[in-house]
Amino acid sequence: MLTNASVTVYNTIDTGKEKIYVKTHLHSISLRGAASSSYSNGNVSDNDSFVLRIPLPANAGKQYIEPESYKLLTSAEFFTVRKGDYVVRGIVDDEIKAPSELVKRYGSNVFRVTAVSDNRSSLSPELSHIRAVIK
Repeated sequence: MLTNASVTVYNTIDTGKEKIYVKTHLHSISLRGAASSSYSNGNVSDNDSFVLRIPLPANAGKQYIEPESYKLLTSAEFFTVRKGDYVVRGIVDDEIKAPSELVKRYGSNVFRVTAVSDNRSSLSPELSHIRAVIK
């Protein structure tokens, strides 16, 4: 798999009292896609869509676990990728209380995960990865 990017993934841990956003830096991942826009009823809409392929391990310094298991955690020693998580193109170190802080600071380099598939079991070890669609 050709790798061409680094990203920062922000997972949410819901403690019941508050949402905590935990960042993970992922290096040597594949980021492919296109920026596009559409025009309808006098409005221009961005339709940027990218596919993020994360070979495991992704030099994250953390172990990947399934989204269902991540929901039960209260620690940042693992990471996952699930629908609704936020991704920033590049490595950033911001500690945030809300995703809007990322959008304000990084603008069009912030994406939301809209779909995830686990492509680890059906492929050779060299091609094994987690695939996420981000918009």
